[in-house]
Amino acid sequence: SFCEDKKMLFLILCHIDLIKDDPQLSEESLADLNIVEKHAGNCRNIISDLLRFARQTKPSLNRASVNDVISEVVSMVTNQMGMQSIQVETRFEENIPYVSIDIDRIKQVILNLLINSSQAIEERGLIRIYTSYVSEKSMVRIVIEDNGGGIPDNLKDKIFDPFFTTKAPGKGTGLGLSVSYGIIQEHGGTITVEDGPAKTTCFRIDLPMEDVEHE
Repeated sequence: SFCEDKKMLFLILCHIDLIKDDPQLSEESLADLNIVEKHAGNCRNIISDLLRFARQTKPSLNRASVNDVISEVVSMVTNQMGMQSIQVETRFEENIPYVSIDIDRIKQVILNLLINSSQAIEERGLIRIYTSYVSEKSMVRIVIEDNGGGIPDNLKDKIFDPFFTTKAPGKGTGLGLSVSYGIIQEHGGTITVEDGPAKTTCFRIDLPMEDVEHE
């Protein structure tokens, strides 16, 4: 099963770490181990994404502030973004109504989108996160904008497809956006991508105020 495969890869990576600590290890052997470690890590990431993609459990809904949820995720990635010279700006509308969400899953969506943006930028760039309340639609809106160069028009309809990726091998599994799309759908919301100003890319999430009933 995928779970057993993930455990096996974890053990392989642990043993690689132990072997790399051997002072008698030659430079050639160390280089080979680094290659094995890289590909084993990629496989682990793919299996993790597959497990999330295949998960069929219902969301556990709780009333929460999207501003607080996003702030927690941003605090998690601040150091990594700083290492890539990527600045993350948040522009939250105050006093946004609470929404009923699965907090962990929405955090996963925000994290997936931030990772996607950082990979598009690679190094030195800007990610902006906006929140607002769209009263006429009874929706809470989240917009994540990056200056990573934009998405070609012919690819916009494909980016939420499972396994579709424009990244180089080892840079992504092509499941992060598909997982995010499914999570937002579970909440009765929508997630779309569009061009922003000055060749930026905007992912827009709309979450309904009403509780979503699940069968």
